[in-house]
Amino acid sequence: MISFVNILDGIIIINTMTDIQEQCANIMTLFEKNESEGMKMLFDVMNSYQKKYETKDEELFTQYFRKDTKYVFQVVQEKLANEDLFKEMENEFDENDETDRKDKEEYLNFISNIDHILQFIDTVDLKNPGVEFTYKCNSATEYVKQKNTDMASLNDEMKKMSITLGNLSTLLDNLRG
Repeated sequence: MISFVNILDGIIIINTMTDIQEQCANIMTLFEKNESEGMKMLFDVMNSYQKKYETKDEELFTQYFRKDTKYVFQVVQEKLANEDLFKEMENEFDENDETDRKDKEEYLNFISNIDHILQFIDTVDLKNPGVEFTYKCNSATEYVKQKNTDMASLNDEMKKMSITLGNLSTLLDNLRG
């Protein structure tokens, strides 16, 4: 069995070529408990998935790529590109706001890309997948990366605000005391 080491945020993750299915199952469970942590784990698995196939190992590629792609993108579809999430987002989009319209268009493209990947992964020529399939895979991955970056940035800002509010609370307590 082939294995590789992936280092993310100082954490060493040892992956075997057959554990993406298990990692995807763990993501599904984690999303139910903590969406933010589930998103981080999904991002980590997507990074591992990409690195795994950057090795240009033809045997590895032909043996695992289709199966791994299905597992990863089925999780992405179920957790990030599902009908319930779309309806929820649809209710929050303001059609008069240019940023909202752009976000909606990007999200709809993302859903379309995921659907395309899952529809054609079993039949695409892996040695020559074509521009469209490759583009849709890369675009879907980049979308998830960007959303993960946005979420991390928001979390950092919330932590800063929490510290500032804590400092303000201490200052107010000292003024009263």
